[in-house]
Amino acid sequence: MKRLFFMASLALMYACGGEQKGDKQDVIVETAIGDSQFVLVENQTKGLVGVNFNSVFRDETTVIEVLPVEFKSIEAPIWSSDNRLHEFIAADSEGVSHLIKYEEGFDYEDNYIVTADTVLSAPKINALTDCVNENMRYYMKEDGGKQSLVRVADWAVSESKAHDAIYPIAEIDTYLFVDNGKYGYVYTDIVGFATTLVESEAKYDDIFIYNMVSKRRTLTIDGLTGSYTMGKMFYCIKNGDGSYTMCLAGDTLSEIFTITAEEVADIRAHAGVDADARYVETDYFPESRVYALYRAGKDATMWGIW
Repeated sequence: MKRLFFMASLALMYACGGEQKGDKQDVIVETAIGDSQFVLVENQTKGLVGVNFNSVFRDETTVIEVLPVEFKSIEAPIWSSDNRLHEFIAADSEGVSHLIKYEEGFDYEDNYIVTADTVLSAPKINALTDCVNENMRYYMKEDGGKQSLVRVADWAVSESKAHDAIYPIAEIDTYLFVDNGKYGYVYTDIVGFATTLVESEAKYDDIFIYNMVSKRRTLTIDGLTGSYTMGKMFYCIKNGDGSYTMCLAGDTLSEIFTITAEEVADIRAHAGVDADARYVETDYFPESRVYALYRAGKDATMWGIW
């Protein structure tokens, strides 16, 4: 998936120029935000900014105030999944950041409206520019030296617990975290039709997620050669000797197989990721160890894992 991100920052907007208007006391500059109908409104005299929306409905254009001209700065992330705005990050005169989500619709008199609601406030909120998912947008909240991950969809906003550090993994809509130098993981708990993300204890020296993509592999078992599909999502926990144990995640980790540090480096190389990447996705597994992994997966539970 391509990871594209456009951040309409103040500096970029001002460089694009704008229309000046106003009296001698206030110089107002209006600049379009990307290709959207939103307009950044800057009061250059007072050093304040806001956002308007140019509504075109039934051949009439109406200017709707979305954010009043009372903020010190406004950022407008445009996500590549649908190339439109969803939220604003606005800093007030006290330096506090506000994550503001907007909605478009109609009122009871059939007039087109845009409403904006603050869903989160913190000393610092950043859009995660390298973390794009088609169904979820990610922000990092920082407060008191702690981080929490904010996951925003059109239908809901959720926030993780606060941790020393968080490693978001947009590809599978989860994250890993660190507290006091120890790592923890997150697993999906399904109760009825509801799914929630549940955090483990932070007690591991190191952890990464290995998404072993399903692939047909040729194996000889008891003298018979056949083709078997193998693939699974493993949470890999580092051991004291540098090896990693491949586990299935749940309220506890089910240990399946142990691979050496050299094999981990080999898997990362085939995946084309950095040596410290927290998410590794590839159908590769060392050929000489495929049979042993297959047997370990078959023996792991009553029904096996393959």
